[in-house]
Amino acid sequence: MSVVAHSGVAHSGALVAIVLDWERGKVWLSATSGLTHHDFHCCSACC
Repeated sequence: MSVVAHSGVAHSGALVAIVLDWERGKVWLSATSGLTHHDFHCCSACC
């Protein structure tokens, strides 16, 4: 049981890291492409 719980925590941590990387990526893309962060967020949400 403890192994399953630990696996869940590790997965959750990895998911958080991916989300944080994506947020940083959006900021970088908006800065380099000329799109605003809001525009890129809306576009990616639609896709």
